[in-house]
Amino acid sequence: MNRYSYTSNTSQASAWRQQIDTLSQQIRSWWNTRSRQERKLLRLCSIVIVVALVWVLGLQPALKSIEQSRAQLPVLHADAAQVQAYILEAQALQRRHTGKINAADLTPALHTSLQRAGLQEALTINEIHDSGDISMQQWEITVFNASAARTMAWLAELPYLLRLHISTVELERANIQGRDRPGHVSGHILVQRAVKGQP
Repeated sequence: MNRYSYTSNTSQASAWRQQIDTLSQQIRSWWNTRSRQERKLLRLCSIVIVVALVWVLGLQPALKSIEQSRAQLPVLHADAAQVQAYILEAQALQRRHTGKINAADLTPALHTSLQRAGLQEALTINEIHDSGDISMQQWEITVFNASAARTMAWLAELPYLLRLHISTVELERANIQGRDRPGHVSGHILVQRAVKGQP
């Protein structure tokens, strides 16, 4: 039985070899009947097909993966920054609710609230020191090309979150290189530490 299997395998291998030889001879015969110009064109087509296969099967998927990774990286960084902002904001809120928020904590808390609102790139905070009276502690906030909706939402939160009083708001539609930007504002905001009797 083993001898029969070996003989059968040998005959199958011989048959395959004979078919391959026949096919090879047919291809060579067909190739020899082609003109020089046809051979050149066929070689060119073969190169194009090989390059296309390498691009489709190898390079294109790799480039797409790299592009997707690059697109996701800033999103992941933004998410991490947002989580950190929420943590800092929660700490500020905890200090407020326990009555322990003080003058030294207000400026960092303002920066944290800007980060949470996504406005840290568009708003700049400058603390004003023109009085020794802690009740007169003030901050001038410069707004440049900020989202109007985000800015208004952030301003609405300030009295509740940080007990700050908004004393001056001077905002107008943002203008970049002579072009108006609808939905964006620039200008100045003045906030101060709320004293007793202020909302």
